[in-house]
Amino acid sequence: MIRWIVDGTLGTAPYSADLHAIAIVVDVRDLADRTGNDPKALRLKIEEGIAALTNGDCVIVACDFGVSRSNAIAAGILAKWKNQSLDWALHQTVERTQEPSIKLDVISAIRCAMFEALPVADPGSVVVTGATGFLGRNVFAELSKRIEVFAPGRSEIDLLGAATQFEKFCRDRRIGQIVHLAHPRVYTTNEALGQSLTILKNVVDVCRVLGIRLLLPSSSAVFSGYRAEGALMGPEMVPRPKGMYGEIKYLQEVLVNTLSGNDEIEVTIVRMSPTYGPGALRPRLIRHFYQLLIEGRPILTHMYMSSTPSRLELLYVDDAVSGLEKALCDRETPIHHLSPGISYSPREIAERLALLLNKTPTFGEMQIDDDVSNIFLDSSVSRKVLQWEPTVQIDEGLKRTIAAF
Repeated sequence: MIRWIVDGTLGTAPYSADLHAIAIVVDVRDLADRTGNDPKALRLKIEEGIAALTNGDCVIVACDFGVSRSNAIAAGILAKWKNQSLDWALHQTVERTQEPSIKLDVISAIRCAMFEALPVADPGSVVVTGATGFLGRNVFAELSKRIEVFAPGRSEIDLLGAATQFEKFCRDRRIGQIVHLAHPRVYTTNEALGQSLTILKNVVDVCRVLGIRLLLPSSSAVFSGYRAEGALMGPEMVPRPKGMYGEIKYLQEVLVNTLSGNDEIEVTIVRMSPTYGPGALRPRLIRHFYQLLIEGRPILTHMYMSSTPSRLELLYVDDAVSGLEKALCDRETPIHHLSPGISYSPREIAERLALLLNKTPTFGEMQIDDDVSNIFLDSSVSRKVLQWEPTVQIDEGLKRTIAAF
């Protein structure tokens, strides 16, 4: 099937010998659909197409599937033929073919071979993805006080779509660092796992071609598969997730660590304890306990097979943001842990909420047929390296949180 970019004049298609009967075929199957293409080879393909168009011929650019290499070369041909920018030609190509899956590696090589050199990234120019979310909007607000920060919205950049949009956004602004907080609105389903990895893959592809450093906030949930009544996990510990959220964070870490190990991107992972504060949806027990106390209903807490209650560390949003900001300035430590160093059982959290609300709680227990997983992050190295300490104590943090309810 031919996808026409200029009707009857310039199109792309999967390679077939039959195409030669109706057009001049620019065969790009010998190009790599990744990094490493010879700039001279790219120029020759583009010049071949321009020469045919100048001669009045119909041109079809063909590769194995007519998707990535063919569309990239066709965009280069269109830009030179019409004397327009490569960005304009890429937009036209995607719009007409409805095929956004063009590899950024090939596009960047064409840009350097035929158009202009890529700009030098500025470490002081930062993008925060997911800046409309709870943590993202707090990170954006704080960073904006000191450095140049950009926060493209969903209506401006679709991170599930063509990576070319985001690449242009970052290239135009000479972005040097990305704090990646974007995620699907619902992130507890199998679909969310695929979407989360697609979003991250688009982001890391942009990081790779533009030389942008990635700061990837992660979670203590990557250790949720360990069974322990109380274990301190350092950055060197091997992740073992359980549950969708932990699995998503773990697979994100695997992806960026693989690319970092191949020297394709520079990345820092920042694992955090559950982060709470005004406007947070998680951890859900704070809002749930608040509503039960207001309504005068009993609070059920969980008891596990070991007769041990669960415990969790709660990191207030201001402390999480200050840790992420400090991590942006540290390019030596591959993994940071941010945690308050103090854990609480759900009952203790409910009791503190009751005191703040001047309520008398009643409790019950629900037996859970599973082992307890009380896993805490060891943040001692990050505290020393980053000169970071949490400053908001649990009672003050809960007070600020429930004030927003």
